[in-house]
This record gives sequence, C-alpha cells and structure tokens, in this order.
Amino acid sequence: MISDKRLAVAIYSVAIPSTTFIERLIIGLANEGLEVVLFGKFVQPVTYTQSSIIVIGNRNGLVGLVQYFARFIKLLLSHPARYVALRNYLGYGPLSGKEEFLKWKKYVPVLLRLPDIFHIQWARSAEEWIFLKKLFDVKLVLSFRGTHINAAPKADSVLANSYRKAFKHFDAFHAVSYAMVKEAVQYGVDESKVHVIYSGLPYRLLPETNPVASERIRILVVGRFHWKKGYQYLFDALHKLKSINVFFSLTLVAQGELPHELLFQLHDLNLSQEVSWIKGLSYQEVENEMLTHDVLVLPSIEEGIANVVLEAMQLGLLVVSTDCGGMKEVILNGENGFIVPVRNPQALAEGIISASKLSHADRTRLRQRGWETVTEQFNLNRNIPLFVQMYEGLKSCA
Repeated sequence: MISDKRLAVAIYSVAIPSTTFIERLIIGLANEGLEVVLFGKFVQPVTYTQSSIIVIGNRNGLVGLVQYFARFIKLLLSHPARYVALRNYLGYGPLSGKEEFLKWKKYVPVLLRLPDIFHIQWARSAEEWIFLKKLFDVKLVLSFRGTHINAAPKADSVLANSYRKAFKHFDAFHAVSYAMVKEAVQYGVDESKVHVIYSGLPYRLLPETNPVASERIRILVVGRFHWKKGYQYLFDALHKLKSINVFFSLTLVAQGELPHELLFQLHDLNLSQEVSWIKGLSYQEVENEMLTHDVLVLPSIEEGIANVVLEAMQLGLLVVSTDCGGMKEVILNGENGFIVPVRNPQALAEGIISASKLSHADRTRLRQRGWETVTEQFNLNRNIPLFVQMYEGLKSCA
C-alpha cells in the first residue's frame, strides 16, 4: 500500500482534471489529511497546492508511449508478482493487440502504486477495475452519478448486465441522492452498502440583490444537449407563454451543436427571437449569467441532483425544476423554489409564471430559503468528512 501513515485513496474519474464537484472532493479529502492519488488521462494541465495530492496521469502521443514503457519496466523490476497476477487474470499481455495495450497502459500506473481504496466516480468504469479487489484486496468504492446509473443502463442491456456482474464486488457505494439509490438497487446493489452524500459547495454569502425583469422574464437554462434534459418540453412551454402574451427571453448555455430537431422546433414554434444560445461557458461565466437572470429552469426528465440548481440557489436565483430524480430532495414547492411534473409543458409554463409574479417579500423569502437549503444540506465542509468516515470504515474492516 502507498503509506502506513495516512489513508491512501485513489480517485478515478477517467479524465484529469475532472468535473468541478469531483475536483472539490479531491481537494477536500487532501485538506482532511488523506493521501489522494489521481489516476486517469490528462485532458489539460492541472496543478494542486496540496502535496498530498499525487497525480499519475497518462498522456497521448510519443510522450505517452515513452512514459508507458518506463512505467512498465519499473513494474517488472519492482513488482513482478503484480504483473504476473494481472496477466494471468486477464489472459493476455500488454502486446497482444491495440486494445489490450491501451488497457495495460491504463492499469500499469495503478499496479505501481496500489492504494488502500480505489474510488471510481463513474459507473461505466466499474467492471474493468474489479481485478483490484480480486487480486490485491484493494477496497472498491463506486459513485452513482446522473446518466451513468439512471438512464444509460435502461437503454443498454449489455451495460445493465455489466453492472449486475460488477456491483457485487464493491465494498461501498456513494450516491448523490436517495433517488439514485432506488435506481442502483435494480442492478443488485446491497442498499446497506450505500452512503448518500450530497455534492458540496463552498460556503458563500447570499448576494444582496437579484434583478427582476420589468418587461420580460429573463430565463436561464444550463445543460448539455441530451434527450434527458427535456428541451423539447421546455420549448413547448415557451410557446404556451408566448401564446398568452407573456414576455420573456431565454438564454441557453450548452456545449456542442444545437440538434437539428431542436432547431426545427424553435423555428416551427416561432421562438427564434426569444431564445439565444451560448455555446458553453466557464464556471465563472455561468455564475455571471445567473446574476443577470430572473429564473433558472431545469426541464430535465432524468437527473441525480442537478448541480446547476444548487449553484443557482446559492446565488439567490429562483429555480423552476421538474420533479426528476432527486430534485424533490432539494426543492420544496413554493418554499425555496418551484417544482413541476416532468414532460409537462403546461405545468412548466405555469411554474415560470409563478416565479415571475412573486411579490418582493415572497421573492426575498424564497431566495433566502434556497440559500439556506444549499448552505445546510450541500455544505462542502460538512459533506467531505462523510466521505472520510466512509473510507475509514472500510479500512477498519481490512
């Protein structure tokens, strides 16, 4: 194992660096005194101020190839038994073919620096890492986040079967919501092994002001183009608003290209003048947009708990969300936001109207209660220690 002095936890999220919330987890664990090792593939340069965060990433091209062979030679010299054990388990060596080579390139860094606990952030990667448990008794933890558990396996029977085979080997699971637990048990997860730990945000004060549109409702929507985001129902809701002469503008922030079917729907419903599309923004730029809009709308069909909603509530932006996934664990209708049924354009339109017609006093009340919800339930300083408790519980069982 890496160290006898402190608990060593590997975070595997495929890409280095990862999403904002996983990056906060990494830094938070290091601040709690854990040694955090990051395995994965570099997608851009990253540096950390904490010396206890150790980055062991793979690179592409000639540099990556040289890096791999250096690591492979080191493995053979320092841990030959680990190499033999994995080769026998897999039934092939690193030079058996291109696909096999790429897998070994991924595995060798981990074999060189086996952690106490290997925490996989995305369920699709679960099956390929169970050898760590079988061969080296590394404790395995898996996070249940979003599409990987509540949508993808429903449309992919091969993936669903992979989950059923792999999940039984895991020592613990982390779920971002209680709704996600209900999804996971369909694939044989032992519910007693699941720890529901909400995503955490760093503490910040509630901004003093939040603009209210005088002539039109300024609506913000943030999310990638995917069927589960429910944009077709959103556009139908906007059409209903326009048909009753409710004035609005919508800013859609989304990576990728606007799908043809949505572009056609915009033109067909005569919404092109009201809807503008921004092709992706940085985290800070999204926050700036939140401060200049009146309401954030989440029209999704499936979610865990949408991080963008938490960020909006912390900034005092009113939220209208569908009751998808775990959103009822965040929003109490009329108390800290508005929640409406999924796939219901009429209800979505009514929710937007309700948010826009709030009195100043009620708007202030909802903003305050939304901020309190995030501060109390989704507090980074409160939730990171829960991960540490989960890891320490596994270590004590070793």
